[in-house]
Amino acid sequence: MKNLKNYLKEKVEKMYEEGKNFYDLSYKLFGGHLVKGWPWVFPEDSEEEDKEPLDMENFEWLSIDEDKLEICCGGDWQKPMKLTLQLDDGDKLVVIDTENDYFENGLSEDKFNDLLGIYHTE
Repeated sequence: MKNLKNYLKEKVEKMYEEGKNFYDLSYKLFGGHLVKGWPWVFPEDSEEEDKEPLDMENFEWLSIDEDKLEICCGGDWQKPMKLTLQLDDGDKLVVIDTENDYFENGLSEDKFNDLLGIYHTE
């Protein structure tokens, strides 16, 4: 299995080269079809048929190491969730754990880049 930090570093450096910024990363890395097991949730005050993918409007990187990463996110009308992800044997991100009604401030862009060993300036 590939080292998760190295996997993210490759993806992030490529995005920076393409002119994307730190705030674009979540949508480029975690779009619903890109992650196995991405959660579907109910917006607050909704009916069961209103289930939708967890959004990344309110997104924070919480932690990153060689084996897993933690993020929290949710749309303006969704209760936020904490997600723990790993790489599967095919180098695809997969959600391995979720925690409901969870949100905290995450890593700054500088701390995020330091963890991955990226030295990017705009």
